[in-house]
Amino acid sequence: LELLTQGNPQSKISRAYIILTPIENSYYIGRLMQARIEVERILKHKGIKTVNIEFKDPYDIPSMIISLVKLLRELNQRGYKTFVNITTGRKTVSLAIYLASCFQANAIERIVYLSEEGQKLINVPYTLMSISLCKEERRVLQVLSEDALQTIDELYRKTRIPKYRLYRIINRLANRILLHKIRTGRYLFIRRTEMGNVALKLD
Repeated sequence: LELLTQGNPQSKISRAYIILTPIENSYYIGRLMQARIEVERILKHKGIKTVNIEFKDPYDIPSMIISLVKLLRELNQRGYKTFVNITTGRKTVSLAIYLASCFQANAIERIVYLSEEGQKLINVPYTLMSISLCKEERRVLQVLSEDALQTIDELYRKTRIPKYRLYRIINRLANRILLHKIRTGRYLFIRRTEMGNVALKLD
């Protein structure tokens, strides 16, 4: 905790969110339960309230991102800045935490990783990644599918957005990896990406 607030003495940690995921190995369940109890005891001694967040499927990265972005938005609206520690836990969970933090970068104070020796706190670079959508971008993503490819003509029939604007929208969304473009000969096919699904649910 001292390392987290190092260089910013005005920062005070009032609450810690602990992310939990299912563990099948009974040996590790016991050890992790003990570790969690000890962490909560230490935090309580320092006057820090703990809140447990449980993800039932640690491999459902989009769902975790959505839940975490909503949490970060709520904390930011209440005037809190968040310290993010991606040191421990499953890699999929750390990835979801990192991406959610980038989507809400204005709500983040620092993202850190503690070295294996436990002596050095590494500041992890991050930047704001926007997934906000305008009305026409949202419309295009809504009619696209993650599984089926569609053509410009199909998009035009479903959206009635003029083709010259459709091309611009598609390029903008492709640059943000919210859709994929696949060109076969003279035909352009489009599909929504996993991050496009996330953007639709968060926008």
